[in-house]
Amino acid sequence: MVVGTEVESEKWPTRLRRRIFEKIAEEGILINNIASEPELGSPRGGGRPSTTLEPYKKNTWILNGRKTWSTLAPELGHAIVYAAVEDGTNDTARVSVDMSGKGITIEETWDSMSMRSSGSHDIVFENVFISDDQFISRSNTNKPIADGPNGAAWFPVLVSAANLGIAYAARSYAIEFAKPVGQAVLQTQYRRYLTSANK
Repeated sequence: MVVGTEVESEKWPTRLRRRIFEKIAEEGILINNIASEPELGSPRGGGRPSTTLEPYKKNTWILNGRKTWSTLAPELGHAIVYAAVEDGTNDTARVSVDMSGKGITIEETWDSMSMRSSGSHDIVFENVFISDDQFISRSNTNKPIADGPNGAAWFPVLVSAANLGIAYAARSYAIEFAKPVGQAVLQTQYRRYLTSANK
């Protein structure tokens, strides 16, 4: 979803875009937006994140905070992290974070029965160094990011893919379930219907 949205909108800095896209193409890394927080919930509802970027030295920042519902957390190569910029501007920013860096911990808080394998655990950032060239965007209410494609089409594609996968798995299970009974599926009206209805 992140890649599809960026291909459509082309909002990232060119060098950062090239670097991350090369890693995705050559190494197969996974990337995701990490924005939700315990107090904030989803940032779509408004509010300022508790995760912060504080100035450290020239061109360097310190990232601290906790993100929740961080889908694919254990497998991410990069995360796009939403944070408050604490430099007096009242900005918020989206920064690219290499998940192999120091100060990043994944706390296994996610155990939802229906989505357990999504790995949507908490990610804790503790004194993680961020350079200026890791900033994807900065904005505040006085200077919002210019409108453009928002990537809204990409989320339904992911949901559709997941649902299609579930349907295929259910169909395969139904076929396997019908095999050991000692009679053809055609002789069992309910199983015949179940298999044909799922094709």
